[in-house]
This record gives sequence, C-alpha cells and structure tokens, in this order.
Amino acid sequence: MGPTETSNMEEISLDDEDVNSMEFKVLVALVQCRQSGRLTCTAEKGHRKDSSNEDRKATTNDAAARQIAKKILDILHMSTQRPHCFRSHCLETDGIEGEEQLIEKIVALLRDSGDALNEKIKKDVELHQSLSSKLNYSCFKKITDMYLDDFASPGVEETKQQKIKIASAADVAVRLSAIDTHPMNKVMSFGSRYLKEHFTPWIQNQGGWEKALDMEEGATEDEVD
Repeated sequence: MGPTETSNMEEISLDDEDVNSMEFKVLVALVQCRQSGRLTCTAEKGHRKDSSNEDRKATTNDAAARQIAKKILDILHMSTQRPHCFRSHCLETDGIEGEEQLIEKIVALLRDSGDALNEKIKKDVELHQSLSSKLNYSCFKKITDMYLDDFASPGVEETKQQKIKIASAADVAVRLSAIDTHPMNKVMSFGSRYLKEHFTPWIQNQGGWEKALDMEEGATEDEVD
C-alpha cells in the first residue's frame, strides 16, 4: 500500500474489534491486491519460531484475508453477471437535489466507470461536495443495496448469486474508499459493517469463508471463520 493510502487509513481511529475483524482485513487485503497485483495475495506460510501466539494468530488471519481477497477478485473476474438497467439510475442525471439523487448518480458511476470512478467524481464539483457531506453508513448501505439489486437474475443458483453479491459488495467498499472525500478506513469500516450485517450469517452457515467461497486451498476453516 502506498504512502498516501497508508496515511488515509490512519486518519480516524477505529475500534480494535472493527480493525481485527475478518471482514475489515479482507477489504484491506483487497485494496493491497488491487494496488500491487494479485500475486501478492498469496498467503505466507509458516511462522517465526520466536513469534508469540498473538502474532502467529494475526499472521494467520492476514494470510487468510489475502486468500479470501484473491478469491473475491476471481469471482469478480469470472462472473458473467452484470448490473441490469431496471432503474432510473442507469441513466445520467442532471443535478443533485438530495440523497436519493446522490445515490442514483453514484450507482450509475459504479456501474459504468470502472477504475475511473474517483477521477469522474473529482471532475463533478457538485457531486464531490454532495458525497463529502452526505456519505455516512446509511447512505453507503443504500448505495450498496441499490447496486446489488441490479444483480438480481432469476434462474441463477442462490449460492452462486450470494458469492457474486459478497464480491460485489466488497468491490463497492474498496472503490468508494479510494475517493478522497472521506478517510479511507472510515469507508472501509462501512463496508465491513455491511458485510457483517448482510452476509456473515450466510457465510457462517456455509462453514466459514473458505467453504462459502469454494476455496480449494489455503487457510483452514478455523483460521478464516
């Protein structure tokens, strides 16, 4: 992670419970993977003999998070599902009069802008200012909900659709965290909370992250659950 991103990650203080959660670690690993290439997501094996149990556990969790992040990238890469235009936010809108217009505009940009999202928002002064003042967890949740609603596809097997939604929700959090309107880790905490509220129960029911995302190798269930 580059110097700027590291600085942004440290701009606000988060509870240890948030920072040490697997959901948060996965989002951090996903940012790192995207910045320096997917090969860096490979989990490190082994521990130093003189490391403490706490250090070994942290290293194991970080390695597991990298494995999960790599799988999320694979799911995003391989998925043939794309958002469908069921709503007005599939069209460009003029002006931002309130939260609803902001959400529709951001969702439209998430759909169409790819990695150019930050640059497009920077060029739109009104949008940039509106996002700066209105982006809280409630707004983030509405953006992510609307974005994931567009992946609804009757006939697609539920487990596959859940995996795509998990990967897409993580993708939304990482892409929004790169926008310079808020401290990076604040938006990452929104993403971590969203994953916990909407997907962690399902992931646990599948036997943990490894089984839920069909990971064939890497950390054990106990390490990533």
